[in-house]
Amino acid sequence: MTPQKNEKLYLIQITLTITRPKLDATLDEKGENVESTISGIVGENKTLALNRTFNPSQLYTMCLPYDLSKEMITGIFGSKTKVYSYAGYQNGELSFSTVKEDVVLNAGMPFLMRPEYYVEQPTFAGVTVKSTTAQTVGGGEWEFCGTFGSYELAADGTQLFLTAGGTLAKPLAESRKMRGFRCYLKKAAGTVNGSAQLPSVTIDGETNAIKTAEYAAPTSGTTAYSLSGMKLNAGCKTANGGIMIIDGKKFITTNR
Repeated sequence: MTPQKNEKLYLIQITLTITRPKLDATLDEKGENVESTISGIVGENKTLALNRTFNPSQLYTMCLPYDLSKEMITGIFGSKTKVYSYAGYQNGELSFSTVKEDVVLNAGMPFLMRPEYYVEQPTFAGVTVKSTTAQTVGGGEWEFCGTFGSYELAADGTQLFLTAGGTLAKPLAESRKMRGFRCYLKKAAGTVNGSAQLPSVTIDGETNAIKTAEYAAPTSGTTAYSLSGMKLNAGCKTANGGIMIIDGKKFITTNR
């Protein structure tokens, strides 16, 4: 219809069509046969989803079977997302430093990430699975170890995990299983047992407080509350992590 002179036209509707990339496979943090899934697509260019949830500003350990540029990470998790690599252990401190913009994180390399945005099941398009084995990065008395599948940590203080706040904790003897695509710290072979004193963690020159307590991951059947008293559902407890109250006590989940 041709508008008449002085007749006004109004835009009444906009239709947006979003085309998502075809998903080839999902890497499940809770999967029992993750290594088999990875082996089945090694060497192929794929679009992969990671079944894991990320909250803004919290610290996460990461280990993935394909190369990642910092540009790809910030494109998915936000331009202000911070990425850190392990710089080693010295004088009671574990050090992590910021990954430079032009550095590529190789497949299987363990690293830390602090995302800018909330992201649920991120998708990585056009990546090639290059590694079927997660790497271990050495550096003095402590090694930084990646894992693709779920992993049961030792309870004697020789294997530790990082909390959302960037401090170290030792798992409870009855709750030591860590989900996949994460990292942990391990006492290097031949060094003294680390159960007596945990090292501090320095991230980009900022030292976090030392944690000497043990922490466990609550199960989905546990009634938990936030610090503000809000009851948390199963997804919040097992996926999002962080601090929560259970039976009047504070807990930090191992799902980093």
